[in-house]
Amino acid sequence: MRLLAMFLAVVTAFQFSCFPIAVSAQVSYSSSTGVSGKAPVNKVGALLIADGIAILSATTVAIATSTSSGATQAQLSGNVFKVQQIDANTVRGQSFFNDGPGLDKIKVARSQDRVVTKDGTKIDGRISNITSDMVSIDGRTIPMDQVEEVHSDRVYNFTCKLGEAPKITFSPTWIKGEAPAVTKAPSSSHEHSPITKILVIGGLMAGLACAITLPIVIPLATRNNHRDNNQDALATAIFVNSLRKPPSQPIQPSSSSYGP
Repeated sequence: MRLLAMFLAVVTAFQFSCFPIAVSAQVSYSSSTGVSGKAPVNKVGALLIADGIAILSATTVAIATSTSSGATQAQLSGNVFKVQQIDANTVRGQSFFNDGPGLDKIKVARSQDRVVTKDGTKIDGRISNITSDMVSIDGRTIPMDQVEEVHSDRVYNFTCKLGEAPKITFSPTWIKGEAPAVTKAPSSSHEHSPITKILVIGGLMAGLACAITLPIVIPLATRNNHRDNNQDALATAIFVNSLRKPPSQPIQPSSSSYGP
């Protein structure tokens, strides 16, 4: 019996040291004090947590990991807001994480912070703080009762089951940042339309062709003109010469040796 008891003790100690069970995990909610308790969690965005636990305390939240000594080490911490009970066993709300070594893990490079008010106004900027009473964004403070939506890579929706077997899940709210508008630079006096550029290039090519061919064509044309002029002068001289010759003597009939 002693051996059996010792064996069970060793097994139990091994189980609690290597595979800790969150026996204290329990979450409760009341409209006056908010949500409180601990619930197991293993993922917040890109942050993966082995043996993680979400510690909820009225208006605050911490995501921690369990150490071998049984202590907890916070990875994320922040505030909760817009928490409400949606049925007898479930609450939901939003969490804003603003501290902890896990912030770099949940950061999204191209995300954009945005607050949408109940009248539809969209306010973009950097969210500096969120509490259950207000949102601070881009130097402005907006009362929470005027806020309809909050988007950020540090803001997560959460849903949590109440009771002694709680379960909590987190889902992101971030939106993709809009690409900056491309502003077309005004045309300067040195810029020309494509058609103008084509005409200019064509004119340059035509001028180059003329520069190459004219030195060849002009001497040939001049030589031909000189030859034609010489031929015309020769023809004129022959014609004038023919006019200056005396008319040819008529041919006299020769006397015939035959008489009548």
